[in-house]
Amino acid sequence: YNDERGIRVKFYEDAKGIAPGQSAVFYEGDDVIGGGIIQRS
Repeated sequence: YNDERGIRVKFYEDAKGIAPGQSAVFYEGDDVIGGGIIQRS
């Protein structure tokens, strides 16, 4: 969801291997609809 600092992503289950500096990319089908750099996990 959006907040005043950017996009916040919440996983329903624990996600492993996510670290600051990695890219987060959002898809709709084959189309990229957004993305950014992970600041903290």
